[in-house]
Amino acid sequence: MSALKVFIHTNSQQMVGALAAKYSFFKNSAHADRFDVEIINYDDYPILREMNGRQYLRKGQKATWHSEDLQSFSVLRFLPPQLMNYSGRAVVVDPDVFAVGDIYELLTRDMKDFSVMARLYPHVKKKKVFASSVMLFDCEKLKHWDWQKDIQNLFDFKFDYGDWIFLLREQAGRVGELESYWNDLDVLTEKTKLLHTTERLTQPWKTGLDIDFNMNLPKTPRSGPVKFKPINFKERLRSWLLGGQTIYGPGGVYQRHPEANVEEFIYKLFSDCMKEGFLDPKTLTAEIEKKNVRSDMFQVLNKYGIENYESL
Repeated sequence: MSALKVFIHTNSQQMVGALAAKYSFFKNSAHADRFDVEIINYDDYPILREMNGRQYLRKGQKATWHSEDLQSFSVLRFLPPQLMNYSGRAVVVDPDVFAVGDIYELLTRDMKDFSVMARLYPHVKKKKVFASSVMLFDCEKLKHWDWQKDIQNLFDFKFDYGDWIFLLREQAGRVGELESYWNDLDVLTEKTKLLHTTERLTQPWKTGLDIDFNMNLPKTPRSGPVKFKPINFKERLRSWLLGGQTIYGPGGVYQRHPEANVEEFIYKLFSDCMKEGFLDPKTLTAEIEKKNVRSDMFQVLNKYGIENYESL
């Protein structure tokens, strides 16, 4: 088997998630010495910041590119084949995707004759819509991908972001279906291999923070209905009166995740990540100060053995 690599694409706002994700891939693999993990950082690709304020097509509507949006990194997911010099196998994941099972199983699976594999959104009936937040690549078969050219074409209105992100631009028969457990959307079961905390509003390490993403963009399909706890409008008002507003104006706050076992998994993972040195206290403190992580994260992690974090 040629080179194997996992890529985590992120921006500075989600870097803590990316670090915990990187740790999870090594921690939960029996073959951690047979693959590498690389974080692709939005900040290293100035072409995307240059597009700030530019318009592009998103599901048939004109939308404005915001460099500071929580998910500004999303187009980086199509870069790994080029970074691999169109050779070997690669997996790309969002920074809020965490290994529960062994990623080596995915990296080495039989891809048949597919160029790329991803799970389907099951509730879209008219056509196959793929969740590109987790993809498996046979890089040699993706030499037709030219990321820089595609970025320029996106902002020249030559194709729709939705068609790109849902893999609808690929030739028929070249995209294979992954089992849903390789990208379980906000559910954690006995079968889950990769847990994706895809609903931004309920990411556990952000609970209570002011929302910092554009809630007005066209919605992405989910794997099923997401159960939210009622929005605390009193807390919203308090946040606004105290000056808490996002780049999109005064808004709500991140909510608790509706699934207790997902919260438990995330907090245990973050705790282990700190204990093993993948995430140091100074970094976490800095991210709390930047409001990328909930203000009480150290207190939350206390029950998992991070009481004396200053000595870590």
